[in-house]
Amino acid sequence: MIITIYPNAKQEIAKRSAWKNIPAVKNNRIYEMDPSIVSRPGPRLIEGQEALFEAIYPK
Repeated sequence: MIITIYPNAKQEIAKRSAWKNIPAVKNNRIYEMDPSIVSRPGPRLIEGQEALFEAIYPK
């Protein structure tokens, strides 16, 4: 699993030829998170933790 907070990073990571054999890339397990909920201190960090949990443990 690869988790990033950078916009459009998922597409950039997926097209890197050197990364094509990484299991997360092969299995399309690249997730973009909203940086405002995972990297800024404040009450939204709880929302960020929930989003991160959903990425790691999808329903």
